Amino acid sequence: ASFPDALDEFARLQEAGKIQRIGLSNVTAAQLDEAQQVVDVVTVSNAFSVVDRSDEAMVQRCASSGIAYLPFFPLGATTTSSDASAARNEAVRAVAERIGATPIQVALAWLLQHSPALLPIPGTSQLAHLEENLAAADLLLTPGDVAVLDGTPH
Repeated sequence: ASFPDALDEFARLQEAGKIQRIGLSNVTAAQLDEAQQVVDVVTVSNAFSVVDRSDEAMVQRCASSGIAYLPFFPLGATTTSSDASAARNEAVRAVAERIGATPIQVALAWLLQHSPALLPIPGTSQLAHLEENLAAADLLLTPGDVAVLDGTPH
C-alpha cells in the first residue's frame, strides 16, 4: 500500500475506535506534512543521536508542534562495536570520563537535555544495561559538556 493509502486506513481505524493514536516512523518532512492533512500525528520515530544529528530539523519541528520524537538508534548504531556508536565517540568518551559516567549514559543524557520532544527508548537485554540507561536520567550535563558534545567552543 502507498503512504496515502496507509494514512487513509489509519484514519478509518481511528474513526472505528480500533486505534487511539498514530505515530510515524522513517518519515521525511514532506511525508509528515502529508500525514498531518489526514490524521493527527502524535509521534515520529527516526534515527537520531548525539553522533547522528542528520534529523535535527525534524526534532525541532516535532518540538514546536507538540509531537513526541522517539529516536531509534539513540546510541548511534545498532551495536556498540560500530565506529558510529556513542560508546566509541571521542567527545562522548571524554565527557563520560570527566563526569564519572559511561558513554551510554552521556549519550542518553544528551538526548534528554537536547529537546523536550525527545523520548529515547534504548533497547536492552540485561538488567545491568537497564540500570545503566535509567541512571542517565539523573545526569545533568553542564553547558561545557554540551559544547564538547556539540563540537562547539566553550
